[in-house]
Amino acid sequence: MKRYPFILSSTWSRTRFVLLAMVVVFVLAMPWVARADTGYKSGTFSSDETWTSNNVYVINGDLTVANDVTLTIEAGTIVKFEYQGSSSSKRRLLVNGTLDVQGTADSPVVFTSHRDDSYGGDTNGDGGSTTPAPGDWGYIQFNSTAGNNQLEYTIIVSAKKWWVRKRQEARPVVAPSKDSSRH
Repeated sequence: MKRYPFILSSTWSRTRFVLLAMVVVFVLAMPWVARADTGYKSGTFSSDETWTSNNVYVINGDLTVANDVTLTIEAGTIVKFEYQGSSSSKRRLLVNGTLDVQGTADSPVVFTSHRDDSYGGDTNGDGGSTTPAPGDWGYIQFNSTAGNNQLEYTIIVSAKKWWVRKRQEARPVVAPSKDSSRH
């Protein structure tokens, strides 16, 4: 077996070679690393929470905002609902407290399907092999205990019901933005 002592002739050379190999492996693996800025949410919020635009939020189970609790969603935030094939298990956002969506004309808040790569990128990691469709997720429901809710500059895409659903005397009943008809 022929040796190549000129490549790894000293401990320092071997150390540099190993470090270089580690850097190459790390750089090549980067596209496959899960996005650190994706937050998965489900269950019931029992304390106030603020979602920011430097994250993409994926609702991967029904999410309830409890009585006397506020979910604030800042301008530019993307909220995706995990796709479920069964119509009885579509993901929903149920508001018993307050939903304060603070979109702006230049930076709207988007509620869409997990399969929608046009907002927030490929968060389901399928490389674009799926596309969003009407009914990919359930709806946003304001229940009778809902507080002073606000949806400013909000785009709603690919919901089972494209309107915000009202139950009993919940307030407000908010029509989605004009862009929400896009599926």
